[in-house]
Amino acid sequence: MAAVVTLILAGCYSLLALLCFRILHRPWPKRNAVNKPTISIIVACRNEAENLPACLASLAGLTWPHDRLQIILVDDASRDHSAALLHEFAGRHSHARVIELARDKKALPGKAGAVLEGVAGSSGEFIFLTDADCTVPSTWIETHLAYFHDNVGLVGGFTLLDGRGWLAQVQSLDWLFLLSVASAASRIGRPLSWMGNNLAFRKSLYDTLGGYRRLGPSLVEDFSLINAVAKQTQWRIILHNDSAAVVHSRPEKNMRSLYEQRKRWALGVRPVHPLGKWLILLSGCSRLTILAAAFYSWPVALGSLLTILLADTLILSYNMQRLQRHELLPHIPGFEGYFYLWVLVMPLAFVLDRTIIWKEERYSAS
Repeated sequence: MAAVVTLILAGCYSLLALLCFRILHRPWPKRNAVNKPTISIIVACRNEAENLPACLASLAGLTWPHDRLQIILVDDASRDHSAALLHEFAGRHSHARVIELARDKKALPGKAGAVLEGVAGSSGEFIFLTDADCTVPSTWIETHLAYFHDNVGLVGGFTLLDGRGWLAQVQSLDWLFLLSVASAASRIGRPLSWMGNNLAFRKSLYDTLGGYRRLGPSLVEDFSLINAVAKQTQWRIILHNDSAAVVHSRPEKNMRSLYEQRKRWALGVRPVHPLGKWLILLSGCSRLTILAAAFYSWPVALGSLLTILLADTLILSYNMQRLQRHELLPHIPGFEGYFYLWVLVMPLAFVLDRTIIWKEERYSAS
């Protein structure tokens, strides 16, 4: 009976992977933008002096007209020379300005408090979000705007991680996998979550929701916004894989920081759409039953493991090819081991370790 359950779960997982693969091949509709709306870009940072030069250089390279563009750089009580870099950039670019926040003056904890202040000081019709450890392509703005049909309120693009070594490669695959699944879910009208370092939304939509102040404290502010749009409005959400809007970021440097990031994500997305909960449950249970099967039937365990490996490769393959990340293919077996690690660790974190650490801030998940 246990062997049958293991095989059934692996089969169900494979069917969902095939469905995801087919959905990803359905192109998102685009439009030709006629007007040039005003754009506000919000970049919140804390102690990002190492990463800011590349980020700011990419913002300076945007092709959007400067008279229709506002760049708001929020320094969230940095202790390095991030603020000096931000002011130097603003001094050279008249369409940029800096907001400095004291750590004890934020209305909300974490990144949400900094983004809240940035959006409050914005004047654009559309808000674009990215992070200080990211670089954006020169066509970032016009590419996202091409997906803003009249019924679309929020648009997101892929973020790819750049780095060398096993840990960097499996993180790259992890992000590519999560974003591929989330993109497919949004394509069928069931948006789950997205990375907040590559998002754009209508300012009017944000104001209707009451902004982050009304959404309240969140471990994952980008998820809270997407969840609110999906549940409280009729606006459509498009999470596309257009290569012209891909943002590049950096992986976590060590297992400790990676653990804190993944724990924050896991605890923060608990109110996810039921589809997301079923996907998480199926993904975890299919892998745990394989571990159990290894003790009583290694052929069943091996066959199920290979089935899941092929299913994950199928999900990853489309965007690996579309976004030209073929170098990640040999690391998929390592990604499976990485995936197993979180399947075992995260349930324990839910029970034993509910303290969230973000940029030296500590707070408990309720």
